[in-house]
Amino acid sequence: PSITNVSDSPMTTYVQVAGDSNHNTKDCGSKTVTITKASLTCPTSPSAKTYNGASQASGITCPSGSSAGGNTSATNAGTYSQTCTADNNHQFASTCSVSWTINPYNLSNATISGITSKSYTGSAITQAPTVTVPLPSGSTTTLTNNTDYTYSTSNNTNVGTATITVSAKSGSNYTGSRTATFSITKVDATCPTLTAYSNAYDGNAHSITVSGGSGGTIQYRTSTTGTWGTTKPSITNVSDSPMTTYVQV
Repeated sequence: PSITNVSDSPMTTYVQVAGDSNHNTKDCGSKTVTITKASLTCPTSPSAKTYNGASQASGITCPSGSSAGGNTSATNAGTYSQTCTADNNHQFASTCSVSWTINPYNLSNATISGITSKSYTGSAITQAPTVTVPLPSGSTTTLTNNTDYTYSTSNNTNVGTATITVSAKSGSNYTGSRTATFSITKVDATCPTLTAYSNAYDGNAHSITVSGGSGGTIQYRTSTTGTWGTTKPSITNVSDSPMTTYVQV
């Protein structure tokens, strides 16, 4: 008789020599066959993977004589645990649980679109970016604001270059950040309302009336050429009249 499995062990075999016409039967004793569980080595953790938008296998191979359980595959970024459970003929020194990791995808590889040049308004200008990543392989995924990322805008009031910074949201499948810029361009100033003055001499200085207007600085001069100044010109005497005042903003 023979045995293969631990579950059949121990097996005691009794032996005798059967008599024949010339011999008597003789009991020869017994011996025991014992099969103990074979030792298995628990696998080590594999190299970390990177989130790619698709399900990924752990990459852990349980040794022959054991079966895999727990998290054998996953999609989202995080740390997982796969178990290897020995069969009845094998054993691990202790519970075999192997951790493996999917790291977040770095947004430095993302594309930011939907951003256009804007005109100066006097207030902070914001734009909501469209953020895409080349995931899964061969495809494109549009990310969701406040789920996958958040964004902020800086230098976004005055004429110049504004910056939008897209940052991965903590606990999401993403990490890192990406920036994009847009231009804030000048707009035409609004001219004020000009009112002429005409009246009899009274010994006082008089000038045109200027009201309203916006943007820039109001400047004056009394000829079509020459230097502009911020002081509004005036006249007192009839001899200086008429005086034409030119205005620009």
